[in-house]
Amino acid sequence: MTFTNKMERIVEAKMTTPELIALHGYRTESHTIFTSDGYMLKVHRVIPLLGFQSEQSKVALLHHGLLGSSDDWLLLGPGKALPYLLSDIGYDVWLANARGNKYSNAHTTHTPDNEEFWDFSWHEIGIYDLPAAIDYIRKITGDNSKLNLIGHSMGTTAIIALLSLSSKYNHKLRSVTLLAPLVFMYHTKGPLKDLADYFDSYYYRTESFIKEPEFMKNATFSREVIDKFCRGDANICLNPLLLLVNGGQDLPNPETTEKVLGHVPAGGSTKTIMHFCQLIKSGQFQLFDYGENLNYKTYGTRKVPAYNLNHISVPVVLFSSPDDWLSDVHDVLTLLSQLRNPILHHVLTREEFSHSDFVWSEDASELIYYLLIDILEQPVLQKDMVNIK
Repeated sequence: MTFTNKMERIVEAKMTTPELIALHGYRTESHTIFTSDGYMLKVHRVIPLLGFQSEQSKVALLHHGLLGSSDDWLLLGPGKALPYLLSDIGYDVWLANARGNKYSNAHTTHTPDNEEFWDFSWHEIGIYDLPAAIDYIRKITGDNSKLNLIGHSMGTTAIIALLSLSSKYNHKLRSVTLLAPLVFMYHTKGPLKDLADYFDSYYYRTESFIKEPEFMKNATFSREVIDKFCRGDANICLNPLLLLVNGGQDLPNPETTEKVLGHVPAGGSTKTIMHFCQLIKSGQFQLFDYGENLNYKTYGTRKVPAYNLNHISVPVVLFSSPDDWLSDVHDVLTLLSQLRNPILHHVLTREEFSHSDFVWSEDASELIYYLLIDILEQPVLQKDMVNIK
């Protein structure tokens, strides 16, 4: 490794999404979208090469995972990262950024210094952010575009929440792909399971172990938690996201690890983490539990309502791994059993393929992306196209 190469990686670790896309040799645009509840979201676009302009009916919207951003999808670089593989075959690729991350930290009336700004979970990302992005992209690309929605981690949770509550968005999409879905989470392991064990929904704002509305801004887990779960480099375990997803284990490529550390965590709300904790505690996929009294004021019932997955009619493709701490295969099978139109559930067989490897593993293209692209490229998506596993 030369000094020049190391300096290039350090610079790349500090680049924004548009800078990374330009560095990798692709054309890009940045768009600002307003949600109906006042958040200003940044969406980044990877524009197809000139030779593929006639194929613009192929459109993909990618939504990042827990505490992530649009950066996450690009760190593998050309020839390996999913947005570039899609762009190379003519897809108009859009990269979402959830409210509260470093690209979407503005609001028409609130600032990130206000607690009200952070009063959201993945539920609001699903019912406000995603519709705003989908409608905006359809307006730009044309209502007849074939929009394929791809989510990783928290992105999948928001997608399922939206499609469960709004049937019209099932008809605005050609397909949905869930990479390491976080929907049913009863079998989740690691620090997030410990947080769930401590969690009490009646006092979710005053829990002593998380006091700030923005989740662990400039903070790390306690030494006790790090010592209990760290399975990799001690310095990597100081990164809250990497400790959560796989105990801080090194990514297969040290160069990618260096880039990842420069880009995550990208920001998120404590309420988002608390909502995940509720899923772990309850074993159900349900709306936020405020406690019986506030539930009654909010939902008209003391018991928190569940999302109705039977409302989801769009074709769904799922990918999971047995070594994923957060998205356990048993929980994915529970989700699969409740979907009306599953196309494929592909369980990876490679050992030690973690939650973050779905976007950062050097093998992700061979293990996931090529198969996913083959499915998306089929003229018609239907159950008998592939075998459900």
